[in-house]
Amino acid sequence: MSNAIKKPVGRPMTNAQNIQAKYASLLNAEKAAKRNRAAFEAQIRAGNYPEAFILETPAPSYYVPANVWQEYVGADWIEDNKVQKNQQLIIRVK
Repeated sequence: MSNAIKKPVGRPMTNAQNIQAKYASLLNAEKAAKRNRAAFEAQIRAGNYPEAFILETPAPSYYVPANVWQEYVGADWIEDNKVQKNQQLIIRVK
């Protein structure tokens, strides 16, 4: 057997490419985790695992439908009282 050092295959990634790949990997893992959680919660809501989970009816919460309050306050009031949302910066890969 040879003790020769094996050279890496392909071009090495730059630091920026490595960071971009890590970010993409985290996004994919997050999507997969959300899908898995939704599937598991669907099984629980379907009645599986009754020995581990209790399904309770939530307390009622109320809201005023948008068309009702918009009609009540009027379009002028809505335009006069608009406030910019607090938003995070959008992350895009270069």
